[in-house]
Amino acid sequence: MLHHVLLAIRDALHLVLRQAVDARTIRERYDLVVLVMDEICDDGVILETDGAIVAQRISRMPDADVSPTTRIDIMSEEGIINLAELGKAKLVDWLRHM
Repeated sequence: MLHHVLLAIRDALHLVLRQAVDARTIRERYDLVVLVMDEICDDGVILETDGAIVAQRISRMPDADVSPTTRIDIMSEEGIINLAELGKAKLVDWLRHM
């Protein structure tokens, strides 16, 4: 059973991190790594051992063009437009995963 869990973690990380599974990527995207492990096992109970299903459950962070550290200045017209685009992208992503 442990073998299947480890394979599921490996497969899900390959899919979620887009084949870039190295120490640097794991440190930078640690939140996704923890989400993968949380989707596979909860309180010691194994929930899923299929890496593809786990990867589908993980909601991905925005792409490189909209980073989570980007500050949006809502006091300007450009900031309001950026905020609207970010909201639209989040809504579309959420609707796709339903």
